[in-house]
Amino acid sequence: MKTLVLGDIHAKTCWEDIIKKEMPDNVVFLGDYVSTHDHVTNEQQIENFDKILQLKESNPENVILLRGNHDMQHLMGNENEFECSGYFPIVGNWFQKNYERILKNTQWVYIIDKYLFSHAGISETWFNDVPVKDYIDINKLPPSELFGFRPNSIWDIYGDTATQGCTWIRPEALARNSIVGYTQIVGHTIVEKIVDIQQSVRQKQHIILCDCLPRQYVIIKDNKLNIVTNGNDAKPE
Repeated sequence: MKTLVLGDIHAKTCWEDIIKKEMPDNVVFLGDYVSTHDHVTNEQQIENFDKILQLKESNPENVILLRGNHDMQHLMGNENEFECSGYFPIVGNWFQKNYERILKNTQWVYIIDKYLFSHAGISETWFNDVPVKDYIDINKLPPSELFGFRPNSIWDIYGDTATQGCTWIRPEALARNSIVGYTQIVGHTIVEKIVDIQQSVRQKQHIILCDCLPRQYVIIKDNKLNIVTNGNDAKPE
């Protein structure tokens, strides 16, 4: 079984060529399909995400679309707990008109083998405040303040506290308070190259940061993770 993992899209179209090249059995998108700094028009952002939704609808069991903070921002109208920079009103209107379709085809988390995928990561502190017992059951929960911006300090304006949810928490806070038993694979925080921050933060749990499309993406095959850079495989550093 070959699983392709793609970091934050942000209106990039490279996902199509990557899928054609790799021909995976499964594809996991880590979220943030819109909200771009690359001068992509509203119409192009909408068209690109609509293609991703069509891919999911044509392959419901083999394509996983995770929800990012920017996706929820546009779905909920950039209000209250989902508010952040990078809101496009025209894109938001389209999201809201397609509310049921988007919710039906997206989810908060995904698990295969020892790997747990979400947009930003799951901390023990946040999970203990969630009304489910199993990580996969997070997907049963509707959008709410649980998934919004939840700092426990007035100094946290970025996501650096363990109370932040799976669409918001940043790597440093996640590393200090990560759930146990899984390698977490996340996007959300831009990196120059895909990296396992386990050693740098001296924690037991592996946390793979993947937000660096189109430079790199992840392939998981036979329960082994490989980073693909310009067509070459390399193990995490």
